[in-house]
Order: sequence, then C-alpha cells, then structure tokens
Amino acid sequence: MAVMASYSILEAMRADRANAIAAALPYNTTVTASSCPTATATLANVQLRQWCLELGNRFRPVSTTTGTVTCNTAAVCTIAVQFDDSRGSLGDGSDSIGTSTTEQVVTRAAL
Repeated sequence: MAVMASYSILEAMRADRANAIAAALPYNTTVTASSCPTATATLANVQLRQWCLELGNRFRPVSTTTGTVTCNTAAVCTIAVQFDDSRGSLGDGSDSIGTSTTEQVVTRAAL
C-alpha cells in the first residue's frame, strides 16, 4: 500500500513535471494525514492535498501517517511514506510484530 501511495504522488508530479523540478520545488514538503493542507490555486497544492487524504484513507488519518517528497532539480525524487502499523500486532505481547509500530517505505525515482 505504501509503495502504491508513493507511485501515486510520483505520477501526479509527472503530470506537472515542469513545476515539480522548478527552482522553487513546490512539491518538496511533508504532509501529515491528521492535518492535510488546504487546496490552493496551484496544481501542486491540490495534488499534495489529495495525496495526504489518500494516505489518511489507507493508513489512518493520524499524526504518525506522513508523506515526504524530496526532489532535486535533476528530477530525482525520494518519496517516504511513514505510518503506524500497530494493527499488524496481535496485541497480546506474544509476537515480535508490533515492537516498533512505525514503518517507513522509501521510493526513489526520476520524473
């Protein structure tokens, strides 16, 4: 799910490639699913808000669900999706799953 979410924002950025690799790099940010940004007039803001809402829907809209975009002017981007995976634990202490409930998936790709 996290890989699919990272591809989602990458494809959105490819649709807005000129802005995604512009000097201002409007996509370089971190969104938090518990407080998604408001959509403004720019395509980047609309896409980042949509991605933030998507992350909240997939992983829960809490403060530990985040998505970070870091691109450089050479159009190489790193996308990090972080989420709480405590739902993967049995919850009774009998498993090693859930000892660290924060998971992070990092994808690196060229636009």
